[in-house]
Amino acid sequence: MITVQPLRLFRYVRPAGCRVGGGLLVAVALFGGDSVAAADNAYCELAVNYDTGSFGGSVRSELQSTGLSCGLLGRKFDGGISISYLSLSVAGAGSESGAGDVLLRGGYRLSEQASAGLATTVSLSVKLPVADERKGLGTGQTDVGLYAGFSRQFSGAQGNVHLGYVRVGDAPTVDYEDSRQFGFALFKGVGRAGVSVSLEGRTATVRDAEDPLELHVLAFFLLNRDYALGGGMFAGLNDGAADYGGSVGVTLWF
Repeated sequence: MITVQPLRLFRYVRPAGCRVGGGLLVAVALFGGDSVAAADNAYCELAVNYDTGSFGGSVRSELQSTGLSCGLLGRKFDGGISISYLSLSVAGAGSESGAGDVLLRGGYRLSEQASAGLATTVSLSVKLPVADERKGLGTGQTDVGLYAGFSRQFSGAQGNVHLGYVRVGDAPTVDYEDSRQFGFALFKGVGRAGVSVSLEGRTATVRDAEDPLELHVLAFFLLNRDYALGGGMFAGLNDGAADYGGSVGVTLWF
């Protein structure tokens, strides 16, 4: 059994679909053109993620995640579900693997840029505690997050800001702190390709721990109206975050 590492786990139990620049789907939705944005579209995204770090300590750990996200993205609303399989290795303590937590999410666009100058979206997420906390793969508790996002197009690019608050469930032996989140991102599309750069931060869920801060870079390519490929990397900017990580994924639109 591996002891739960709250700083690491919160990166995966929070709803990735609500993060600015946090996945291929976000970028494709922004730059997918008529094939994505003209009507309600169902999608599935398969992605593989990896990160490693010591989180300010002397023990390094590695986490691999294979995730499947499916849902519906519309002009005014979106909703989806994400499942994953995790493999966690901790130096000197062995490794564990198993199902990750299930994430449910839904969002609604309150205003369009044309009428208000900004596109404003609110979203709700719920993490269902499926992962085995005895293996160190989850906290065993339900988390609920509320988010607000703001976006604006300018000079052929799109800027985004998001704010979030996550009510983190307390485990029987650990009193977790609720987390406040923020993100700033800039997206630029060129033909079928696009690149995003984002800065993401959140308050730590463990008292006296450093608040994680990360820099993300994502690139994607639209193969056709139905498929897109993408990949990204991130670097931790302080001891509260993982040292570095990356991901690759493919999205299918129906």
